[in-house]
Amino acid sequence: MSQQPPQSPQWQPTNPPVPPVRQSWFARHKALSVALGVTLLVVVICCGAGVATMAGGDSTTGTGSETSQAAEGSEETTTEDATGETTTTEETEPAPAEEATEGQATEDEAEAPAGEMTTEQENAVRAAENYLELMPFSKEGLIEQLSSPAGDDYPQDVATFAVEHIESDVDWNEQAVKAAESYLDLMSFSRSGLIEQLTSDAGDGYTREQAEYAADQVGL
Repeated sequence: MSQQPPQSPQWQPTNPPVPPVRQSWFARHKALSVALGVTLLVVVICCGAGVATMAGGDSTTGTGSETSQAAEGSEETTTEDATGETTTTEETEPAPAEEATEGQATEDEAEAPAGEMTTEQENAVRAAENYLELMPFSKEGLIEQLSSPAGDDYPQDVATFAVEHIESDVDWNEQAVKAAESYLDLMSFSRSGLIEQLTSDAGDGYTREQAEYAADQVGL
């Protein structure tokens, strides 16, 4: 038998080496990745809720203001008739009354209350009080002094008003006594002469009763 030459072994290809796969950072740190994702989710949710709240607050404020203004300006009345239909009636508040003009206010201020004295009457009253502080006067004598051209020259009605205005505070009998004492300090008088001087129109103008009272008080 012939011997066959030995066969060389057949070459078979081999697989090239596969480099190891490098995992990403998130794959290598799964726990941290999950925590970071949850944190981002919470932040996003909170931001969205804040924006929505602000928008809702502005809208509510605007609506409330418009509602208040509308309520102040008018009122709506809702009624229902027999057919079941609803009718809304808007009632508008009346406009405020116009303020008085400057001229009208001045006229109102110019009107004096009832019973208030005029400036001339006030002056006459003051003059009458001053005269009684200086010397004794009868009622008629004080009116004559205030109205006489040789005196204060007030109108007759003003002089009368001034004397009657202070009359409740004046004791005419006492005034007659003071006048009698003044006459007796200057000269001697009989009872009848003193009474005549006190009652005379050219004298003091006291009444008969006032003159007699004064004569009694000074011992005549």
